[in-house]
Amino acid sequence: MPGARCRAPNLGAPAPGFGAEGPRRQAKLDELECMVSSARRFEDLLAWQKARSLAAAIYRVTRKRDLARDFGLAGQLQRAAASIMPNLAEGFERNSRAEFHYFVSTAKGSCAEVRSLLYLAGDAGYLDPGEFEQLLQQAEEVGRLIGGLRVSIERRGSAGFPSEKVTSPTKQAPHSAPSTRDLQSEKLTAPPPTPRHPALGTRHSAPSGSAPSGSALLSHDHP
Repeated sequence: MPGARCRAPNLGAPAPGFGAEGPRRQAKLDELECMVSSARRFEDLLAWQKARSLAAAIYRVTRKRDLARDFGLAGQLQRAAASIMPNLAEGFERNSRAEFHYFVSTAKGSCAEVRSLLYLAGDAGYLDPGEFEQLLQQAEEVGRLIGGLRVSIERRGSAGFPSEKVTSPTKQAPHSAPSTRDLQSEKLTAPPPTPRHPALGTRHSAPSGSAPSGSALLSHDHP
């Protein structure tokens, strides 16, 4: 659990004149960083706790009579809201700073999807104005918390892995496909093909799309 010195940041409406390098932003980031480094389980993350409340609220509203009949919108809202929690949890348990950063970024994208779908549900008349504003504020709070969590991971190591360097998920070497230049270079340097006995097989190059992509890291994806 977060230590006694860590205080939950108030990430409500942004303060007036709150610049990118302002002292208030620095204080909030320091508080978030303290909370992340003190967390022992993913359940200790404030972002995960708030995402849990958001998912429960989304499931309640999508079971209402009018919205429940729109199977496509209701289902997509549920999937987007339900994917935030497991992405935060899996990233935390991966014990890799780079993977934690990747899954946190994915969770933030799912949170943005929830907000966008809420606008659609409101425009379609499925939500009354008060209900829409409440859900939107919840989603915005979760997005700000996840954004702060991502920044704290970028600033320094957290959850016991301070030495790893955060890299873009598309640049993770174990899951990257060979580039066209690499295949062309291999083809130019390879000796000219010679006739072989059918039993020995023939020389060929693997298709460029055969290697798994970096997106295979995400095990809680959704449409």
